[in-house]
Amino acid sequence: MNKETEGLAGLSEMIEMARADNVIKKSEYQFILNHAHALGVDKGILKDLLSQKPNRVKRLPVSGDVDHFHKLIQLMKIDGEIHSMEQGLLQILGLGMGFRPSMVK
Repeated sequence: MNKETEGLAGLSEMIEMARADNVIKKSEYQFILNHAHALGVDKGILKDLLSQKPNRVKRLPVSGDVDHFHKLIQLMKIDGEIHSMEQGLLQILGLGMGFRPSMVK
């Protein structure tokens, strides 16, 4: 998988995490926008990602996945509320990245 596809898949997972509680708050959107900017993704592409169904990518864990998983945790906490739906999604995404269940918990 190339870097661009991996970056867009990561943004898609972040959007899915932000939507887990059925609303994307301003702080969550800003976090995603900043990450998109760091990846060189323009607002038009981000807008398209926001309107699409999430794109989950099955992959073996690599060091970048640990960083991405950490960003998902930060996103989950950024609005000061942690919903059970966010926690459940985080577990699903972590297991999908190939992490051990004990690590995900």
